[in-house]
Amino acid sequence: MSTDTFTPGYGAVRSVDVSFDDLDPQHMLYHGRYPALVDRAILGYWAGKGIRYDADGSLGDTVQVVRDLGVTFAVPVRRFGPVLVHFWVSHIGTTSMRYDFRLLAEDGTTLHAQGHRTMVNLGPGTGRPAPWSSRARANYAALQQPADRPA
Repeated sequence: MSTDTFTPGYGAVRSVDVSFDDLDPQHMLYHGRYPALVDRAILGYWAGKGIRYDADGSLGDTVQVVRDLGVTFAVPVRRFGPVLVHFWVSHIGTTSMRYDFRLLAEDGTTLHAQGHRTMVNLGPGTGRPAPWSSRARANYAALQQPADRPA
């Protein structure tokens, strides 16, 4: 099953590749690589929407830091090649937002890991938490999980 056929009905799904050098000596995906795959999926999604990282923050809402990250591992990834990352926004606050995610086998049937990542928006030049723009709020709202759709 590919991202064309795996459609959970909320959030987004991106295919990302596990490389040979992402595997540890036991031929399992090294635990520190799971968040990196989620990053690749989320950054790829936003780049596809024309929203890119802007180091100086002049575009607004593009300088963010991770405040909290949690991963729970289920079934190890034991090969290189594509996996799916399903992610969605579970909370939008004044200056922060939370992604929840699942890393799945390419066919969408095996859960490898799940977790969350809380991001804080920083104001341009200040490095301090800053409120999201209305544009960012609309973008994140489009990824929110409906209340009637459990993960």
